[in-house]
Amino acid sequence: MQALVFADVLLPVMALTAAGFLLGRLTKIASTPLLTVTLYVLQPALIFQALYGNAVSGEDASLVLGLALLLQVLLLGVALVAGRAARWDEPKRAAAILSFAFNNIGAYGLPVLLFAFGQEGLALGVVYLVAHSALQATLAVGVAAWRGGNSIRALLGSVLRVPWIYALALALLCRLTRLSLPTGVGRSVELLSEGAIPVQLILLGLQLSEVRIGRVLREAAPLAVAKLVLPMLTAFGVTAAFGLTGLTRNVILVQASAPAAMNSLVLALHYDRRSELVAAVILLTTIGSCLTVGLLLAYIM
Repeated sequence: MQALVFADVLLPVMALTAAGFLLGRLTKIASTPLLTVTLYVLQPALIFQALYGNAVSGEDASLVLGLALLLQVLLLGVALVAGRAARWDEPKRAAAILSFAFNNIGAYGLPVLLFAFGQEGLALGVVYLVAHSALQATLAVGVAAWRGGNSIRALLGSVLRVPWIYALALALLCRLTRLSLPTGVGRSVELLSEGAIPVQLILLGLQLSEVRIGRVLREAAPLAVAKLVLPMLTAFGVTAAFGLTGLTRNVILVQASAPAAMNSLVLALHYDRRSELVAAVILLTTIGSCLTVGLLLAYIM
């Protein structure tokens, strides 16, 4: 069963990521232009199409949204307490929080859900993505920029500059009003959404090709192990506490078990928060997730 799960679900994800990694190492191509296209064009199209073109009930969407927020806040709290208990300095504490509390649920989690559970699983995964992205754009920025004294207004501005929330709102409006898109517009959005996942996986590989672990491996390894294990166990506890079963539970478990987020590296670089440590945790958790997410899928499928 484990071999089948890896071949059918994780192998396509890893193959495209490896292609991006090799492309980055062999050509030294910059990932920034592709990141911009993904952020502002492909990802909004995917969010819109997943919610507009798939039957996600309001109850399921609300449940996933609420539990996603709860899970991320719990993980953030665990990271804060652990960092203080270990008496890490401020840069290392910020790096650990960014690595532990936020997941790569877009470029990694969504493809896994699509291959494992189809379009319905993808649509629920997008709802989780929206909640997670909102916290990344607020709490994660706040953690990284704490010494910078960012204002609440500036943090809210960063959320409003990301088009994902507008794609979500437009999809919900079209669903509520039963508005049909013109054929040309609908086909354009569908084409863009179909390209989003493979491009994101190649982008993930490109970004990982820029990671250099160097001398931080001994620091990164314990953080990576904690990242691979504790969020998954927390998600099992939360879903059990709310009595969840079926697809909704499975989506939450997969998204909570995804590797450390690439956006955390972007923030660590921008605010000088031990970026080499964050990069090492991302690389180690992406590799290690072949085992942990593979075992998870073998258990729940």
